[in-house]
Amino acid sequence: MWRASVSITSNDPTVRYLLPLLIPLFFLEGKLFAQSTDFQTWNSMAAEKSFDKKWTVSLEEELRLQDNSTRLRSNYLDLDVTYQCTQRFDVTGAFRFIMKPDELATRLYADFSYSQPINDWTVKGRIRVQHEFVPNAQDENYLRPQLTIEYRISKKWEPFIEEELFYQLFYYEGDQFNESRTSAGARYKFNKHHSVKMSYLFEKEFNVNDPLTANVVGASYKYEW
Repeated sequence: MWRASVSITSNDPTVRYLLPLLIPLFFLEGKLFAQSTDFQTWNSMAAEKSFDKKWTVSLEEELRLQDNSTRLRSNYLDLDVTYQCTQRFDVTGAFRFIMKPDELATRLYADFSYSQPINDWTVKGRIRVQHEFVPNAQDENYLRPQLTIEYRISKKWEPFIEEELFYQLFYYEGDQFNESRTSAGARYKFNKHHSVKMSYLFEKEFNVNDPLTANVVGASYKYEW
């Protein structure tokens, strides 16, 4: 039997609060080095307009590069509308146009999101139902549950950890989970209009042919008004 103790003595709030959120990622170490993984970068820009306290419309473009960030994986344009049903629950409907190296696809999806603040912490749950129209192939349907934990260090800094699962529906080989994404990062708000997010994501496919495993570094910018 052994015992280990860790003491965090730094007075820097970023170190004191961000480090505990990142600790769960160390449990992925075995996965990261047990097999060959791709390195990818996902970068996006978004604009979001609030019309009142209930309705929000946003437009986002994201570029995803694969094969050590040397080749296009996908480039998509996303338009969504969100309705704030209550202070903690909202519903989003969205359309996505996707450009891949060998095909074009479109996707419709709906998000059902709930957030629960606990002092400076916020726990968020989201269920996404999506249908993707794939040319010359069977359309794809997914149910994507996601759990996010955020901590508000200050008005500007907000680190987070996140887990998402992909459950394929109406598949000819049977419904099944076939992908997971685990991520951690932080959001920084310059002011009420401008913010950025930096993140690391570990993506792993399973129960599919030629499963993908990838380490992803992401950066995003959002303008809100």
